[in-house]
Amino acid sequence: YTPSSCVYLAEKGGQKRILELLLFAKGCEGLTDLVETAHRWQHPVLQKVFGLWQAENYWVLELEWLQGEPPRGVIAADTALRWMRQVAESVQEAHAAGFCHGELSPEHLLIQSDGNIKLTGLVSALLRRATETESRHGASSWMAPEVWQSSLPTPASDVFSLGAILATLLLGAPPFGDIPPTERKRLPSLPLAPSVEAAVEAAVDPDPLGRP
Repeated sequence: YTPSSCVYLAEKGGQKRILELLLFAKGCEGLTDLVETAHRWQHPVLQKVFGLWQAENYWVLELEWLQGEPPRGVIAADTALRWMRQVAESVQEAHAAGFCHGELSPEHLLIQSDGNIKLTGLVSALLRRATETESRHGASSWMAPEVWQSSLPTPASDVFSLGAILATLLLGAPPFGDIPPTERKRLPSLPLAPSVEAAVEAAVDPDPLGRP
């Protein structure tokens, strides 16, 4: 789909909600079933989805309203690891439920008032792939090489993005700079124990089969 610029903050039953207006590029068969499945499967780290309905020539996606900002600058290793452990657990459960995010980036992480993290964008990414023929979406700095080459994202693609995001938090900048996904080599040195650094390096292996 191509989302319009209309995103509203609404209130329903005393609870605040995000209403995102969406225009779809092709058939919408099965979209409500997809969203209903995502609604039944909810991980505490993921932004909740409450429904999808049609209104005239657009659709409305109802999401949990979240406060917080994405991480900025260099994040201490213990905090970065804690956040990414939370995110990785939610993504792993999403994979087990048959969902793949495919567009992970630091902008999809929101720091909460309790110091934990929330992950956004999963359902929007699912809807985009279900309604568009173009498979490459998201920010190239954290995109797996195979997705950059227009392959559909897989769980291994999400693993790559998770490793690249963790490196970003630790370095305060995308680890590969402006190097295209298909030309990247090794990660810069990270302030982690050697075994943990090796695991992150494996996560961003250019070959999906080499990732954990």
